[in-house]
Amino acid sequence: MEDKTFSVRQYVGYQSIADILLSGVEGCSYWGDARVLAYERNVMAILGDSKKMLTVYDHEAEEKPVKHSLTLGKVKKGLQILAKKYPHHWAAILEENTDMYTADAIVQCALFGDIIYG
Repeated sequence: MEDKTFSVRQYVGYQSIADILLSGVEGCSYWGDARVLAYERNVMAILGDSKKMLTVYDHEAEEKPVKHSLTLGKVKKGLQILAKKYPHHWAAILEENTDMYTADAIVQCALFGDIIYG
């Protein structure tokens, strides 16, 4: 039988994504540094303005940390990737049962298009 699929549209509010990212800053700490000092202000800024960004330094990439910019557009694309490739993380978002691993997955999907660490 031919594999047939269909798409279902889900809406996730900016505040929910902000809460996940804010509560999960430690989730990325094993591979990157999100500059925690201004993290809350920066997360709210990128979600409120598509031109703003949060800088994440990937200290696992090479000998010298690589700088990545997390923008609203990247977060949106990351959520789409997360929903398709990692349904257990997507389900956690919809069920409002997220943790630092969910936040890490969102950031990695947003920056790299996949989960490449962990």
